[in-house]
Amino acid sequence: MSALPDTTPSCGTSLDVLSRWHDGDVADPVLDRHIQGCAECRASLYDLGSTGTAVAGMSGVPYAAARVTETTARQGRRDMADFVHELALACLALRGNGRASPDPAPAAEPRDFAAVAADIRSLDRRLRELGVRLELAELPPAEPSPAQALDAARGALSALGKLEGASERQRRALAAADATRASQQS
Repeated sequence: MSALPDTTPSCGTSLDVLSRWHDGDVADPVLDRHIQGCAECRASLYDLGSTGTAVAGMSGVPYAAARVTETTARQGRRDMADFVHELALACLALRGNGRASPDPAPAAEPRDFAAVAADIRSLDRRLRELGVRLELAELPPAEPSPAQALDAARGALSALGKLEGASERQRRALAAADATRASQQS
């Protein structure tokens, strides 16, 4: 079993359950969907992977360390894609078009640009510690002005395409950016 991180996610999912899920001892589609949508659970799983890598490395078990590192890196890439998508939505919201999400009925407004950018920097740093280098050059280096927001959103969506390939969420966000640009020009 992997070593446990320090804090339990606020959603109430126990660290023991997350640890057993991480180790492949729990197969539960409901838990899978929850983890996919819960940033705190994903962060705890990332911590489990990092801790497991360190413990396996100290124990002289290179295969286990490589497996944990690979699993952690794969999850980190998925999380980075989620953050990059969220950054694109934050850029669209900066445009001030009154509709930050390309979804017809979004669950919530996107988070603040600075908060998402901080999560991206933090995750990128942790992934680099694992030797994973992601192509993020197209992301805006700072919060764009409303006039630059659409270009920044398109840059983030281009980076998203490099992280996960063409996806429905990328297509919807690009359509929203195009619609915003068209409405602003008319």
